[in-house]
Amino acid sequence: MTEAPFDPAYALFHAVAYQRQMAALKAGTRFAYYTTAETAVQVLKNREIWLRMPTCMNDASEVQHGRDAIIDVWGGDEGTRLAEVFDRVYPGISDELTKKLDAESATELLAQTFIACLSEHAVTPEEDRYGRLSMWRAYGGPSGIALILKGDPLFADADGLSVYSSPVEYLDASAFKQQIREFVDRMNANQDFLRSLGRDNCLWWLYQTITMAMLCVKHPAFVEEREWRIFHSEREPSTILRREIECIRGVAQPVIKLPLDDNPDGSKSGRAISDILDRVIVGPTDFPLATASAFVDLLEKLGVPDAGNKVIISGVPLRSNS
Repeated sequence: MTEAPFDPAYALFHAVAYQRQMAALKAGTRFAYYTTAETAVQVLKNREIWLRMPTCMNDASEVQHGRDAIIDVWGGDEGTRLAEVFDRVYPGISDELTKKLDAESATELLAQTFIACLSEHAVTPEEDRYGRLSMWRAYGGPSGIALILKGDPLFADADGLSVYSSPVEYLDASAFKQQIREFVDRMNANQDFLRSLGRDNCLWWLYQTITMAMLCVKHPAFVEEREWRIFHSEREPSTILRREIECIRGVAQPVIKLPLDDNPDGSKSGRAISDILDRVIVGPTDFPLATASAFVDLLEKLGVPDAGNKVIISGVPLRSNS
């Protein structure tokens, strides 16, 4: 099992995400990438996953949900308490944060952030065999594929990668405010640690926490998706990722390409498909046998051991729109 790097500042500022990450790592949680057969073929052939701008994804409005939650809290009692705690440690730092947030709009944040979405895969024979119907309906199209991935690489620390993972929290306004109250209580109880960070570092962590909430809080109606997000900000340079222009469903857009391969120098990256792929589930399609055969061939060419037993035909029927 991969040991995730421990950062006390991350564990404090992102306590909920950190605890869920540690639990997932300990349990050996796997993650499903639900997509179309066309996209899955490209992922495997090119050995890469594309991270896209939130505004080009089908749930772009959910980023607005997180932003609205932040604005609501910042203008209320919870925001006042948060400002008071940090101003006791660093006088005036809340005003600095407000100016930073005002100067960098949500539109600018979204333009510089790229995301890929995974779903926490349940440890049940049924989900291993059939996948999840709601996810097929949302993401599979007329020929769906779920790439089931081992979770360890999500938590591994790679030099030059600048890619992070976080679980999505499904919160309404009341639940979000409760999390903020718990956050303020943690900060209040750890003022000495905040002082040890230094003013600039503390401001960076606070700003990053707020922007992370904007990107990783969704409406509770989507809770069955059990989503985790892999994301990259162009504010942090990467020596591994590539930014290229692609046309997806007729829309030209920039994408960030995350390689699923070992490092160019031959050293192990921990992200190679042969290492991280647990199985491929063939979802609703009119051509399950041909699809399964194609993916077995792809996995064999990638050196995935026991490829024939790693491609599962779910048998989920394809519903017509009529």
